[in-house]
Amino acid sequence: MATAVSEEAIVQALRQVPTDRWPDVLHYLSSLQAGMAAGVDAACVARLADTTWSAAALQQWPRPVQDAVLREQTARLVAHYRRDPHFTDGVTWWTAGEIGRLPVDQRDILLEASAIVAAEEYHTNPQLTAFDALGAEDLHGDSASSGTGGMVSLAEGCS
Repeated sequence: MATAVSEEAIVQALRQVPTDRWPDVLHYLSSLQAGMAAGVDAACVARLADTTWSAAALQQWPRPVQDAVLREQTARLVAHYRRDPHFTDGVTWWTAGEIGRLPVDQRDILLEASAIVAAEEYHTNPQLTAFDALGAEDLHGDSASSGTGGMVSLAEGCS
C-alpha cells in the first residue's frame, strides 16, 4: 500500500530528524534537485564541490554539472555554519569577484546560501542586535510639533 505524499507529510517527517543529521538531509535533498535528475553523477558532483572554482573553470563543465556543484557547495556552507557558526576550522568560499563572473541565476544560488548564513547569524548573535542604534541625544526636536518636518515649501524657498 502506497503512502500518500504531500508537502505536509514531508515537513512532518523532516521535523522528526535530529538536528545533528540536518547536514545529511541537506546533502540528500541537494542530490535530488534538477541537476541530479538530469543524469549528473552525485559522486562526481560531491568530488567537484570539494574545489572552490574560478567562474571560468567551473563553466568548462556542462551547465547541469555547474548548477549541481554550486548547490552542493551552498548546502555544505549552510551545514558547516550550523555545525560551527564561528567557522573555527575556517571555510573556503567564492570571492565576490568570482561570483560576479557567474550568470545571474548561478549567482543567486550562491547568494541565497550566504543570505541564509547571514540571517541565521543576525537572529542568533546578540552582539548584532543588543544595542540601540540611536540614543536619546540623537533625536532632535519634537516630531509632532515640527510642522513640515524641516521641509521648505516652494513658495518659501523662492522668496
